[in-house]
Amino acid sequence: MNKIIHQTWKTMEIPDVINIEWPDSWKNNYPTWDYKLWTDDDNRALISEVKPDFLNVYDGYPFSIQRADAIRYFYMYYYGGIYVDLDFLSLKNMEKILAVSNIVIGCNNTCKDSKQVIPNAFLYSIKGHSFWLYCIDQLSLNLSGDVHDTTGSAFLKKCLCHYLPEGLHLLKSEFIYPINWESYSIAKRSMPLKYYQNPEIYFPNSYAVTFWTGSWFSGGGHQNE
Repeated sequence: MNKIIHQTWKTMEIPDVINIEWPDSWKNNYPTWDYKLWTDDDNRALISEVKPDFLNVYDGYPFSIQRADAIRYFYMYYYGGIYVDLDFLSLKNMEKILAVSNIVIGCNNTCKDSKQVIPNAFLYSIKGHSFWLYCIDQLSLNLSGDVHDTTGSAFLKKCLCHYLPEGLHLLKSEFIYPINWESYSIAKRSMPLKYYQNPEIYFPNSYAVTFWTGSWFSGGGHQNE
């Protein structure tokens, strides 16, 4: 098991929409794990180092969320560990599940939008799994469509359909995505206050919960400036 938690933002200054307790919860629940907050500069430097022939595609994405999507597949292949969006709160340690799995991805089973059924907001993997190399190679071949199709959840779902990775563990919604973003989200200003205040009570089976802030949109990080 590669014990590192990856998160990313444009700079080291996390936006106000993110409660600092959320990233801190991962550090607290995984005290023996390393933690890295990657910036845009860090991410581009990683691409330059490990796959410079991808830079033209990476730099050419019209939306910065596409770069934020794409880079997480590089984290998984070159480092392993957990990638998790900044708007996730860790409720309890899930190392027992991770220890017996090569790859762990959460399903959003309650979502009606088929493109969102397998979000890429939480990922776990051992280092160097060939599935992520497949995803990285596919990024250069999936340049048409919207964000979901080119780098996001629909892209990940398509890769899983064509390359079922060995040792994959798909978690049901209740464990990672207990809140359906179509019904409740910070981005839509529809998140019940009770979910913030007492998530352990409302989601007793969950290891983590995301509040769907849409931070790459509301934080000004969506479209290239």
